[in-house]
Formats: sequence, C-alpha cells, structure tokens
Amino acid sequence: MAAGSIGSISNDLMRAKNAKAKAFGGRPINRNIGWLEFSRYYQVKAQICRMQVAALLLIGLAAVLTLLKHAPNEPAYQGRRISYWFAQYVQKTSRFSEATNAILHLGDQASPYLARVIEKSVSPWRRDYNAIWRLLPESIAGRLPAPI
Repeated sequence: MAAGSIGSISNDLMRAKNAKAKAFGGRPINRNIGWLEFSRYYQVKAQICRMQVAALLLIGLAAVLTLLKHAPNEPAYQGRRISYWFAQYVQKTSRFSEATNAILHLGDQASPYLARVIEKSVSPWRRDYNAIWRLLPESIAGRLPAPI
C-alpha cells in the first residue's frame, strides 16, 4: 500500500466519525485539536475527580460523626458494659450473681440504660393499647385485658 492510501483511509475514518457525531447531536471531531483545548480537557477532568474525592471524604466524615454521636454511652464494671451484665442477669447464666453485683455497684449510672431497655421492650402497639385502654369507659375497659 502506498502512503497516500493510508492517509485517505484515515481521512475517510475521520469523516465517518464526524458524521456519527453529527447524527447523535455532538460536535464534529476536529483532527487538529489544539494543545490548549487538550490541556483544558484534562484540567476539567482533574477538577471533577478532586470534587468527587472531596465529596466522598465529606460523606465518610459525616458517617463517622453519626456513628460517634449514636455510640452507646454505657457505664462499665470490671471492663464490661452494663448491657453485658444485664444480658447475664436476664438470661440467668452462671455469672448471674456477678451480674447482680455489677448492676448494684453501678447503681444510678445504670438507670438511663435500664430505662431505655425497658422502654424498648414495650412495643409501639402495646404502648398505644395502654394509652387507649386508659381512655375507655369502665364498662368496656373491664372486658379487655389490663395493660402491662
């Protein structure tokens, strides 16, 4: 093949690409793109990449702060949290007496945790039933089970 024919093939290819770009509403491809346009393209691409990295860092920071804010703030006894001792107490395991001592030792510090546990153990349905039952007339409330 002669060198001229390779050039004509590349020109035909460029014309086909331009036709395809025009058909899909894009700009025709300029074979002689300038260095400044090329440089600007990569500057914009790098800026978008930096913005994406910054957005991911902000999302990560927000997630960490949320986890720290909602981390359980429980008192501890002998290196174990009140939730551990309360589970031992409720399940009546072999550490039942230690759990009892731990809860008694923590005293007032354990109260907020225990109140949360008790509040969570009452389902929303049960809570609504208790509220409605108290509003019912005695003739109807007497026929229903008393709230817990």
